[in-house]
Amino acid sequence: MSDRAPENQTPSLPVTEELPLVSVVIPMLNEAANIRRCVESILEQTYPTDRLEVVVVDGISEDGSRDILAELSATYDNVSFYDNPLRVTPRALNIGIQNARGEVIIILGAHTKINPDFIERNIHYMLTRGEVCTGGTQINVGDTWLQQAIGVGMASKFGIPTAPYRYETKPRYVDTVVYAAYRRELLQEVGLFDEDLHIAEDAELNWRIRQAGHKIFFSPEIVSYYYPRPTLGKLFKQFFNYGLMRINVVKKHADAFKLLHLVPALAVLGGITLAALSFVNIIFLYVLLAAAGLYGAGILLGAVIEAKRTRWSYLPALPLVFFTLHAGFGIGFIIGLFKSQKWGVAIPRWAEKLLLFISDYVAVNLAFYIWAGLRYELNLPDMPEPASIFKISNIIFVFWFFVFLFFGLYREWQAQSRLDEFIQVVKAVFWGVMVIFLVTFDLNNDLSNPLPLSRMLIVTYLGLMAGFVGLGRILLHTFQRKLLELGIGMRRALIVGWGKQAHELFEKVSRYPALGYRVAGFISPEQTNGRTDYRGVPLLGSVADLAEQIEKNKAEEILIALENNDRTQLFEVISATDGLPVRLKIVPDLYSIITGQARTNQIYGFPLIEILPQLMPDWEKQTKRLIDIIVSSIILLAGTPLWLLVALIIKLDSRGPVLYAQERVGFNGKLFNIYKFRSMVHDAEKSTGPTWAAEDDPRITRVGKWIRKLRIDEVPQFYNVLKGEMSLVGPRPERPYFVEKLKKELPLYSRRLKVRPGITGWAQIKGKYDTTLEDVRQKLQYDLFYLENMSLRMDLKILINTIYVIFSGKGH
Repeated sequence: MSDRAPENQTPSLPVTEELPLVSVVIPMLNEAANIRRCVESILEQTYPTDRLEVVVVDGISEDGSRDILAELSATYDNVSFYDNPLRVTPRALNIGIQNARGEVIIILGAHTKINPDFIERNIHYMLTRGEVCTGGTQINVGDTWLQQAIGVGMASKFGIPTAPYRYETKPRYVDTVVYAAYRRELLQEVGLFDEDLHIAEDAELNWRIRQAGHKIFFSPEIVSYYYPRPTLGKLFKQFFNYGLMRINVVKKHADAFKLLHLVPALAVLGGITLAALSFVNIIFLYVLLAAAGLYGAGILLGAVIEAKRTRWSYLPALPLVFFTLHAGFGIGFIIGLFKSQKWGVAIPRWAEKLLLFISDYVAVNLAFYIWAGLRYELNLPDMPEPASIFKISNIIFVFWFFVFLFFGLYREWQAQSRLDEFIQVVKAVFWGVMVIFLVTFDLNNDLSNPLPLSRMLIVTYLGLMAGFVGLGRILLHTFQRKLLELGIGMRRALIVGWGKQAHELFEKVSRYPALGYRVAGFISPEQTNGRTDYRGVPLLGSVADLAEQIEKNKAEEILIALENNDRTQLFEVISATDGLPVRLKIVPDLYSIITGQARTNQIYGFPLIEILPQLMPDWEKQTKRLIDIIVSSIILLAGTPLWLLVALIIKLDSRGPVLYAQERVGFNGKLFNIYKFRSMVHDAEKSTGPTWAAEDDPRITRVGKWIRKLRIDEVPQFYNVLKGEMSLVGPRPERPYFVEKLKKELPLYSRRLKVRPGITGWAQIKGKYDTTLEDVRQKLQYDLFYLENMSLRMDLKILINTIYVIFSGKGH
């Protein structure tokens, strides 16, 4: 069959066969200005109304659209509407198709109205030519001058050269059509719309249709009228989303890529790159201006051509329309590169951290330049030459970078409100400035003249730093919230619960996209044979299926909303997710169950509490390991004479070896031998079996009491640290016998095994000897507190407290 289909001018339908029932499916959200016009254009079709139904799927509109839908469905028997709480277009389309009765499915948008013979012509080509997918031309119209100009720009080859349905004038087979008609059996064969693609889902479906060996027929006689976005801002948002999701289609199906898709993205990247390089060398600024001039001339030429073809009055707006189309699509396409085809639109955490780093770098340097400028204007001494200020400012940034790391400003970005983070910034800046003040303190001059002007400028520097760093982060947080409202950067979540609380939690999460959650499904506390979805979101299984569903749905967050009678399932949820890369959050009234094992966060004011959060980031883990190696090496080598003396005293004090090795359970449950200076009598457990040491244990030798009090018995474990079996700080390793026993008694005990055990830990500086299960339970809470607050700062705090405990004789 030829790629160009012969034009058939006959719109009449065959009279010898029964006409198929046609279902028109319309997804919509907040379309009060358009939905009535769209539905009425369908009801005014020349196609028999008894063979026609309208199915509207609404994303819980808040602008009065639902009242209009209720009125239309009450007035017309063949109009119905359904809810789409996820507010995702392909989900809405699938809900509509699944509830539709028609043999032919037609997809329309609420911004559209159709010619009276639109449906009749689609069915004509299906019945007379045997087509399985048909569509036609789209004519842009508008109520205002700007909306009309936007329509002209969208229909131009200068605007969207890959959309032939906007300007093609002859019938032929094409790659895709807008507002297509599909035979139901075709959709049953190739599948419904891909719900991971929130835009461009029709292009992806049409790609699958072609891959299955079918063709898509285009006829300019099938006419729809489209009302484009009325402002340039809304147009930018629309084409930003088009670019964002176009990359998703390309990632799914590489052969769907067209070179023209890449042109706007390359233009945007080129402009950003040249603008950045302009600060390095002015020649790049000239190149940027030349490129901008050529582009401007090109879109101006396109505007003249289109204005001549339509109306000259559109000429002033058309260059802006073309720029908006290109910039929106290009920026969206670039950001879409971050997207995972299974996760929806996601921004990697490293990208968020990079943005924070860049913001802080600019803020720190800007604060220093202004402060240095003030010193220069005041003719203060010791002012460096302007040429060296850049080098000095970068050295200063390194200092501030480590200050911010120490105060945890590069930890989970999304978990804090803007006010909370600003307070953290002020606190970090204050202590950083105090360090600078002390380091630069001049004992002679500053004591004799305590308030010199140069010292007063320290206060100015504090204000500049806090202001610029805080402002940069507030702007980034605001930008992040806007992206979340667009569906960008959201985290896939599962809700554990199937009762009232779970459904209320889902409603709140759906209502506030700035929370950053996209719910993929529900997990029931137990097996259920009742309803299988809530507002279109599926019930994926029971808690026994949780680990499998986390992997299948690539979930990052687990939101727990259990009813009172389901609370016994909480520890099963924790056990099921143990070791998986997910974060657990619960509704507040479950907090009492796990007192001491939760971290409260204000997440955009939303009442969720994080439990057992993930451990320290990779860079901190690597730094922690480096510190382990350096400190252990120094202690073992520098203290060699003292350790030899201790060994001699132990040997002279009691019979037996100086060192003893004992099997312990380490990282991820791996067994290893821990080494200690012997502080008990030889074969201390020969008659008793494994037992915990008591505070006044009679098995401890005379020297043993002394070396235990000073923690010298632990020194050989620095060798375990060098080998990578232990760390300086962490939960103390326990023997296999006790680990197996405690894992049965304490459901959370195995979480201690997710990090390297330590020579000292939070439990050791806070607790006492383990003599009962209750003591172990208390220490477990201390260990879990450490795990959920792991950081280099926390380790330093524990090491300092350990030194205090050793010399004060407290702790264990």
